[in-house]
Amino acid sequence: MPMANDAQFIFPSDYEVNSQRSNFLYGQVGVASWTSKNGSKLGSSISAGYAGTVFEPIDEFKGDIARMQ
Repeated sequence: MPMANDAQFIFPSDYEVNSQRSNFLYGQVGVASWTSKNGSKLGSSISAGYAGTVFEPIDEFKGDIARMQ
């Protein structure tokens, strides 16, 4: 089968924020090790079932990301 994609899930991103996010999972950050100018955070997880490093986007984007996932 040919590959397919969902073009509606492509949206612009700030280079620095996207670079910091890397491949970390999305989750709720307890203690932030990095915070962007708009409020996105990278740090230790307080989400149940995961104790690693996670990325928490600002509230305005959480719904968009949830729908993409």
